Amino acid sequence: MIAQNLSPTLFAAPVVDVLEKLYSVGCVAELYRNCYLPVSKASAPEKPKKSVMVAALAGLESNPDLLRAFCLRMPPVLQKALLILAWAESRPLIDFEKEIATEIVQIVTGPPRRVGDYRSPDVKVEQVELFDLILIENLRPYWSYSGPSKTSATVRLPPAMRKFFKRGLPAPAHAEIIALEEWSGEGDSTNFYDAARFLAEDLRGLGDGFRRGNVKRNKNGSLSKSCLNDFRKLVSGEEFFPESGDDLSNLRLLLLVEFFNRNGNPLCPPENLTAESLAGFLRNISAALVESESFFAREILRHLRPDSPGADPGFQKSPFCRLLALFSGLPEGRWVTAENLVAFRMYRELDLRFFHVGQYSARHIRKASTEPQYHHHGDRTRISTTNEPELVIEPMIRGMAFLLAALGMLEICYNEPAGHSEWRLIERHYFTPFDGLEAVRLTPIGAFAFGHRKDLALAVREKPKCEVHPHPDRLLVRATLPDPLTQKVLREFMEEIGPGLYRLDRTRFLRGCWNPDGIRARVEDFKRRFPAALPPFWEQYLEGLTREGLALRPELHCTIYALGDSPELARLFATDPELRNSCLRVEGRRVAIPNDEFPAVRKRLLKAGYFV
Repeated sequence: MIAQNLSPTLFAAPVVDVLEKLYSVGCVAELYRNCYLPVSKASAPEKPKKSVMVAALAGLESNPDLLRAFCLRMPPVLQKALLILAWAESRPLIDFEKEIATEIVQIVTGPPRRVGDYRSPDVKVEQVELFDLILIENLRPYWSYSGPSKTSATVRLPPAMRKFFKRGLPAPAHAEIIALEEWSGEGDSTNFYDAARFLAEDLRGLGDGFRRGNVKRNKNGSLSKSCLNDFRKLVSGEEFFPESGDDLSNLRLLLLVEFFNRNGNPLCPPENLTAESLAGFLRNISAALVESESFFAREILRHLRPDSPGADPGFQKSPFCRLLALFSGLPEGRWVTAENLVAFRMYRELDLRFFHVGQYSARHIRKASTEPQYHHHGDRTRISTTNEPELVIEPMIRGMAFLLAALGMLEICYNEPAGHSEWRLIERHYFTPFDGLEAVRLTPIGAFAFGHRKDLALAVREKPKCEVHPHPDRLLVRATLPDPLTQKVLREFMEEIGPGLYRLDRTRFLRGCWNPDGIRARVEDFKRRFPAALPPFWEQYLEGLTREGLALRPELHCTIYALGDSPELARLFATDPELRNSCLRVEGRRVAIPNDEFPAVRKRLLKAGYFV
């Protein structure tokens, strides 16, 4: 039925009240005669009252076998329609009609009729009688150059009727998690990714980079290219798309750095990483994932932008608890398809919305199809309840899978992001980097981090020992087996004068400094990144650099004056005690007079017969 101004109380009422007060007599009678009587074999009066028919239909809830037989009496297309809406809270009308391959609302245009001084077409909206059980909302037909539209309309069932038909109709294919023993992939260039074999080394490298303050950002807030290059030397694990040649080539590294950085408060792995300390660190990752709402909004859902950038986004943590529970409930060592995960979330109605609809919009995207883009304003598409599943929820699920794979908690099967069925980034051939996800498998690391395992056998190789020895009395450093980050620090601040021998050179050390504040920042940066304790001699030298200040300091309290051509005037300044105490001699017949002494000097010169 086409619902307008539907009472929330009636919509949420029990089956008896919904059938009695919401649906018409004709709709109830159709179900009673065609579906109920043939399976119940009950005798019925010639003209039964609506209350009798409603009681009979409501009584099916207590008889599951009869309810299933009742539903099977319905036409197949109606069964398909009710099955979709029984497991989905609501659906856009246009998408729903495509799914069931049947038009349930017909917009009929009659001959023009006069409205005031104008003649306009007579537009009528008619619902196909077979689908009277389905509520159609927000259907506002209007006339335009393209004709009437159903775009804003949605379809749904009252909660009591959804529960009713869930019991009577067979569950959809993905209403449960389907675990597969094997998965070979569906694409032509399927990739499998498991980070377990290099996770320990990567976490150690990330920790070293964070502890030395290696995170550098551009003015727009993104990680700088030099920062990513430095972390690349520390993180040796493979990338998801190593040969893509664009911003996807550093996707895993970017996810790891941004996730562990946590808005400038890094979650660092232990400095001396062992199997025991690594196990304890992995346990903490689950808690960090729950508190990753800002990370998701910034890195996973990059196409989202706040409508009011300065306002509090009001992020919620509970949706991330549910998202994490979706993955933590996967069976260890068995594959689950991405399609299954996305559909299971929809069928189980897991609310993953972590911001209020209306706070965010999708920017720089466009429809992949040629259909009109409603809710689209300039370069942004407003997030609504209609497009939220495909613009927010599905990318969250797929993005979380890639993040967990980067952490070694999932093994994933995926392809290059070949493109979303509905949306594209304006300058890309895909919507999100995670579009190509096919299937996931929970690894032993993931099972341990989620608390399903009590122990974890993960080998941690001993870190090669890098020795850096600053000379106690000279600005020299000897380094053996320097790691890439240590070597970069030494070459950035010092001059290499021999194999493994470096000298602190003032010019190189202060390169890029233009004022005392820059010198202090440079010294602090060096102390933070230098991998060894500095001797007192070095501390004194660096302290002296910060105290030196400017080489030339202006004397703003003095003014320089050139003397006139009179030799007697020059002799007066050289011999007069009062003038010698008040002035400073400057080369080239000039004197510097403090501003507060100028009145006394002027008075003395006037007394001697010189005008100023």
